[in-house]
Amino acid sequence: EILSLLGETEVRVRPCVSVHEYGFPGPSSGKLRVREYFEQSAPCPSEVIFENDFQAVHHLMLSGCSVPPALKPVHAAPVFSGGRSHTGIGFHRHNEAWLAQLHGRKVWFLLPPDSKRPDPLPPWWYLSERP
Repeated sequence: EILSLLGETEVRVRPCVSVHEYGFPGPSSGKLRVREYFEQSAPCPSEVIFENDFQAVHHLMLSGCSVPPALKPVHAAPVFSGGRSHTGIGFHRHNEAWLAQLHGRKVWFLLPPDSKRPDPLPPWWYLSERP
C-alpha cells in the first residue's frame, strides 16, 4: 500500500492551474502529510502533490524499487506527484522522461511541438473539448 509506506511523509501541495507555468514546481500553497491529502473528505480539485527536491518521499520510494536498465540513462530531477480525482496539471513540455505509475489512472493529451499551449482548464474538460 502506498499510504502505508508514504502516509506520514510531509509534502507540498501546489495549485493545479499554475504548476505547468514554471521550469520548477513553483510556489506551494502549503504542506500536508500524504495520508491527509488523500483521506480528506472534501473534494480538493484545485491542488496536487508535486515534489522534485529529493526529499523524504523520493528516498522512501526508491528504497522499495529499482529502475529498469532501459530507463537508467534517462535521468533528471525525480518528481513525485499525486492527485485526487478531478485534478491534473496543465499542458507542459519537458525533455525525455519516464513515469512509473503506482495507482489509479492517468490520461495524456499530446499536441504537435509547435502548437499553442491550450488554456489551463480542468483536465477532464479536454475529453469532450479538444484543444
